[in-house]
Amino acid sequence: FVMASILFRRYFSLLAALLVSNFLLDAIAAADANIRIEPAQTFDGASASFSKDGSLFASRCGNAICVVRTKDGAVLRQLEATNFLPMQIAISYSGRYVAAADPNKSGRIWDITSGLLASTFQSRVEFINRIKISPDEQVVLVAGTSFKTKRSHEAFRMKDGQLIHELKLGGGNDITFRDKGNVALIDARPYSPKFAAGFGAWNLSSGGFSPISSSLGAGALQIAIDPTDELLAVVPDGGDLGQIGRAS
Repeated sequence: FVMASILFRRYFSLLAALLVSNFLLDAIAAADANIRIEPAQTFDGASASFSKDGSLFASRCGNAICVVRTKDGAVLRQLEATNFLPMQIAISYSGRYVAAADPNKSGRIWDITSGLLASTFQSRVEFINRIKISPDEQVVLVAGTSFKTKRSHEAFRMKDGQLIHELKLGGGNDITFRDKGNVALIDARPYSPKFAAGFGAWNLSSGGFSPISSSLGAGALQIAIDPTDELLAVVPDGGDLGQIGRAS
């Protein structure tokens, strides 16, 4: 029943996103008939990630990860490992590293420059929803759902894949960063007894976690912070109105 409920919520969240996207495209087309959005690349829809400057794009291609130069679509690297199917993918801010996790909860980190495997890690989160690399490229974070253990977030050291911090908040969907990567903003499921606020700040230096006060009635589905590190936007999981506030 729990799995069916989660799949049901995700289906309608995706449907809502598609409807909003179609509405925005129609509005843009109506405002300026000269604007056209045409697909420049196609990719396996499991997961995808851009570097911060938008020059590189990483996505799954078959059983591998393709690193693509966005300006001309050239495949710069094809990264793969034996018995590894990448499902969640993240490219670092600088575009130097790619991290990925597979359904068996094992993780790989590649150096894009050399094409070599830099390190590996093993997650204990049951269902991984998101993976991100910190802006300083020192830590890779995993967010997901664990029905038995409530383990939701893990932080692994990039250079050797060692687990350095973990949180047991029930489950998590999204990760974003502030303060040059020392603080991650994360969400948690509303059924976590320790975390009623919907999202909070995780200090990656100390491992300390602080809930952020919010009137959200459910957990956050997506979290974003603007480039100036001042405005925070939160999309709730459950159909309530999203919120934009100052990130103090």
